Amino acid sequence: MYKKKQPNETRNHNQTKNRIISSIILQHLWPANIPRCHGGRDVAANLFPAHKICNSIKNDFMPDEFEAKKEELYQTALEKWHLKRKDKLIVEKALQKMK
Repeated sequence: MYKKKQPNETRNHNQTKNRIISSIILQHLWPANIPRCHGGRDVAANLFPAHKICNSIKNDFMPDEFEAKKEELYQTALEKWHLKRKDKLIVEKALQKMK
């Protein structure tokens, strides 16, 4: 089947858009922010977009546990996880905002 070739500019824009979208996921909103494994619900009013790495750092901690440990968790991720450069910059920026 013949497929019309897209101009390079359009292809590059779509590839960039897909990369950005693939790094964003849904996370539960504060203050409820109860992970699904603790009975949290996936309703639209309780979800917002979050970066994959930030959500991975948060893991399945309850909100109060995460707040108490978040600076330590982000620092550990920065030092010990094998992060891509762009993800490392996001984690560094989040840490700066916490201080």
